[in-house]
Amino acid sequence: MNDSLKELLSDLKAQFADSADLTVREMTLKSKRKLAAAVITMEGLCDKEQLAQTVINPLLPYDFGAQSGEEAAQTVFRSVLASSDI
Repeated sequence: MNDSLKELLSDLKAQFADSADLTVREMTLKSKRKLAAAVITMEGLCDKEQLAQTVINPLLPYDFGAQSGEEAAQTVFRSVLASSDI
C-alpha cells in the first residue's frame, strides 16, 4: 500500500475512531504494480451485498496491467464500474 493511501486511511480511521459505522475494505488490485486500493463506506448507508456485487467483485479480477494509480482510477470510472454504481 502506498504511503498516501496509508495516511488517508489512518486519518479517516482517527476521525471516526468513536464510530463503529466506518468500514474500510483494503485490497490489492490485479496489476504489475500491485496497486493498493480501498473501498470506504459508512455502515447503513449502502447495502453490503450490492456493494460487493457492483464494486468489489468487478474490481478484483480486472487486470490493470502496468497502469499507474491515477490511470487505474480513471479506468475504474470509465470501464470497470457501471456509471449507476459510481
